[in-house]
Amino acid sequence: MGLDMYLTKVEDVDNYDFSKQQHRADKIEIVAKVTFPDGEVKEKTLVANRPEFSAKIGIPVMYWRKANAIHNWFVEQSGEEDECQEIEITGEQLLELVEICKKILKNHTLADKLLPTTEGFFFGSTDYDDAYYEDLKDTVEALENCNPDDWYVYRASW
Repeated sequence: MGLDMYLTKVEDVDNYDFSKQQHRADKIEIVAKVTFPDGEVKEKTLVANRPEFSAKIGIPVMYWRKANAIHNWFVEQSGEEDECQEIEITGEQLLELVEICKKILKNHTLADKLLPTTEGFFFGSTDYDDAYYEDLKDTVEALENCNPDDWYVYRASW
């Protein structure tokens, strides 16, 4: 058990033309093609039959484990109690997180001010150690090129 954290990009596939109300697709098919680091390519066709207005697709962006400081940042963005709820977040907000991570990576003394660790049941270490800074590096690498106009959903479980 522990703090597992997931960030997913949300894509809408529009299926409704409001100017022509009778035009609506009977189904939406989306082909997802995944290329793995070893070069292997896998395809999966996703089908939504008779979708009413649109289909939402969740694209996994990042997974953290026991990165409690980053978890705390997401919870603070929601302005709500931490109850493992889904938290909607914008690409613009994620770019702010990236900038915070970069500042801390340049100057470790800023860590407890800009992105403090937090205690919690199975949240892992609250030390500002190598694992903390590795989580920040991974976050920068995964998120620094995200589009500020995109929408994401963050979810954690423990």
